Amino acid sequence: MTTSTQRRLRLALIDFVISALAFLGLLGVARMLSPIGDPWAATWAVGSLGASMTLILACPDSPLAKPYPALVGNTVSAVIGVGLYQLIGEQEPELAALLAVSVSLAVMRMLGALHPPGGASAILAVVGGATVHELGWFYPLYPIALGTCWLLALARARKSWVATWERRAT
Repeated sequence: MTTSTQRRLRLALIDFVISALAFLGLLGVARMLSPIGDPWAATWAVGSLGASMTLILACPDSPLAKPYPALVGNTVSAVIGVGLYQLIGEQEPELAALLAVSVSLAVMRMLGALHPPGGASAILAVVGGATVHELGWFYPLYPIALGTCWLLALARARKSWVATWERRAT
């Protein structure tokens, strides 16, 4: 087997492991969220965290995928979304949703915590339905912050595994 073939096989195996970790990560988050009520609410939150998982596992060297922007960006955006829903969400849901994303983007940039899935965390606080709204100020902590921590733990395990595997391959 040539060196280039071995490299392609190694990269394919790493991609397979990343995909398996993504599946396990999202399954873990969905299971973790199932006690909060409606299973569809868990699906909404997993959408936001699924985007985070894609960045964190598929692009680990991106500044947008680092732990600080992932955790702070998602959590702060969720806080902004909850606040806007509670201020104007019942009267003006469209305005609250649009403001949630816009304000979140500005705040993430000011904090140096730009994480694009944070926009989804913000908007889901507004449009996520009764189960998300009942969580109120807990939504930024559970599921968003806790789910993001879970994904970051998986990313750390992946990084350690890939580094070990690459050392053995050389």
